[in-house]
Amino acid sequence: MKKINLIQTTITHLLPALACFVCSIVQAQKIINQPPEYIFTTYTAADGLPSSEILSLAFDKKGFLWAGTSSGLSRYDGYTFTNFSYSADNHFIGMVNVIKTDTAGKIWVGASSGLYCYLKTRLVKISGETKIPPGVNDMIANDNGSLWLATENGPAFINAADIDASGAKKIMLQKFILPQWINKYAPLYGPQCQLIKKAQDNTVYFSHQYQLFSYSKNNMALVHNTKQENDKIEFIIPVSSTKVFYNAAITGLNKVENGAYTDLDFENLYKPYKKPATEGIWYVGSLGIVCFHPDEAFISQSISFKEKIISAKELSNKMLFREKVSLNKISKDAAIELIRDALSQNVNVKEVFVDTIVDIIKFCS
Repeated sequence: MKKINLIQTTITHLLPALACFVCSIVQAQKIINQPPEYIFTTYTAADGLPSSEILSLAFDKKGFLWAGTSSGLSRYDGYTFTNFSYSADNHFIGMVNVIKTDTAGKIWVGASSGLYCYLKTRLVKISGETKIPPGVNDMIANDNGSLWLATENGPAFINAADIDASGAKKIMLQKFILPQWINKYAPLYGPQCQLIKKAQDNTVYFSHQYQLFSYSKNNMALVHNTKQENDKIEFIIPVSSTKVFYNAAITGLNKVENGAYTDLDFENLYKPYKKPATEGIWYVGSLGIVCFHPDEAFISQSISFKEKIISAKELSNKMLFREKVSLNKISKDAAIELIRDALSQNVNVKEVFVDTIVDIIKFCS
C-alpha cells in the first residue's frame, strides 16, 4: 500500500467554512479494485502552510518538498513547513505558479511577481521591476542552465550566461520574449503565455488559454486552436515535433499528430489492468488525477472528483429562513448529496472522509 502526502488545493470561491472534502471517488469501482491502494494525508494552512491553495509542487535533490501557494513559497522537511513570503532581498513573492529544480541544485520559482532562485540558503529575485505584468506562469529548467519561461507577456528563452543567480544583476524578462510571438501571435491572441513544456527532441510547446503552439529550429507555429467555449488548455504532454497531447477543461485529453486533431475518449484510454511498459505522467486536469502514458497512449490510474458548489445566494436564503439552517447542516447535506450521486452511478464507495471545522460528532448528528 502506497502513502501519498497530499497538500490540499482549495476550490476558488468555495467558502472555507463549508470546505467539506468528501473522498467519494468517481470511477472508484475501477480504482479501488486495482493495486496499489493509496493512503492520503492532507496538509493545509492549519498545519503550517502559508495558504491551503496549492498551485505547484517540486522535490529538490535533498528530498525537501517545495510547495507554491497563493501566498508564497513553502519548504517541507517531513515534519514542519518553512515559509517564504519575501525574498532575501525583500521582494514580496505573492502567488507561486511553478517550481523547478536544475542539475546544479538551484530551485527556480515562477511567481506572479516575477522570477526567483533559491541557492544554498538564500531565495533572491532574478527579474527586475517593470511597469508591465511581470508574472511567470510556467517554466523549463534546462541542464545547461538556460530557462524557458511562460510569462504574462509571452514565451521567453534566457541563456545561462544572461542569468545572475545571486540576484545582484536583475534581468528584464520582456527583453527575452520570442520575437515571432511579439510580431505575429500576440497581436492576434494577446500576450499571455500559460504553459510551456519540452519534448524529447527539444521541441517546445506552449499555450495561450485556447491556443497551442510549437517552437522548433527557430520556427514558431500554431498547432491547434480549441473551438469550444471555455475549453481552456490545462496541461501539455509533448512527445515529439509531430505529436503532442493536451488536456482541456471541457473536452479532456486530446491529441494532435502530424497536424490531425483527435478528441480522445476516457473510456477507451482507461486501462487499469494493462501493465505499462513506460513510466507515466501524473497530472491534474478535468479528468481528475490521472497517470497517462503518452508513448503507449493509455491511462493506467485515475482518481476523479465530484464537487458541489454552494452559492452565496443559496447560503443566504437558507440562513435567513424563519427556521434558520446552520452552516453545518448545509455542509452535511451537500456531502450526503455527493455520496448518493456516487452510489447512483454504481460506485463502490468503501470509505468516506469528512473534513469539517466542527467536531465530527456534532457535524454528523
